[in-house]
Amino acid sequence: MKKFFLKILTFVTTLTMLFCVFPISAFAEMQYSGDYTYRIKSDGTIAIEGYYSWNDGNITDYIIPQQIDGRDVTELCAYAFNGYEVDNIVIPSTVTLIQPNAFDEMATKKFTVDKSNNNYKSVDGVIFSADGKKLVLYPRSSTEKIYTVPDGVTEIVSWAFNKSILETVIL
Repeated sequence: MKKFFLKILTFVTTLTMLFCVFPISAFAEMQYSGDYTYRIKSDGTIAIEGYYSWNDGNITDYIIPQQIDGRDVTELCAYAFNGYEVDNIVIPSTVTLIQPNAFDEMATKKFTVDKSNNNYKSVDGVIFSADGKKLVLYPRSSTEKIYTVPDGVTEIVSWAFNKSILETVIL
C-alpha cells in the first residue's frame, strides 16, 4: 500500500511540476490561416505566434489584422514577426498584449496604433501604454540617432530599444 501511495504521489507531483513549467496554453494546438500561425486562447481570442509571407520582404505598410478566422487578435507573441523590412506597422484596436521581442527582427521605421486601442498608443512612431506612462517599443529602423523620452513616462520596457540604431536616449 505504501508503494502504491508513493507512486501516486510521484505521478501527481510530476504532473504539477510539468504544468507549472509548461502552462497548459503552451500545449495549445497551433492553427494556420494565410500567412499566420496562431493559437486560440482560453477566452476564444487569437494570439499570433508567427507571420510567414512569401513576398519580397519589403512592405510599405504592414497592417496586423483585427481578426483571423472570425476571432479577435489580442496578442502578438515573442518573435512572431521577423525578417521583413517595413516602413510602418499598424497595430489594431483589438491587441491587448505585445510580448517582448514580438518584432525582434522586423526592421520598421515606425509603429501606428489604432486610435481606438484601449491598451496602447503610438506617438511619433513609438508604442506607449495607453496612459503614456510606459514606453513599450521603439522602431528598430528609425533613422533618428537621439530620442527624448516624453514627460510623464515612468517606465521603459527592458526590450523597448532592442536593436535600434539610437546613440543617445534622453530621459
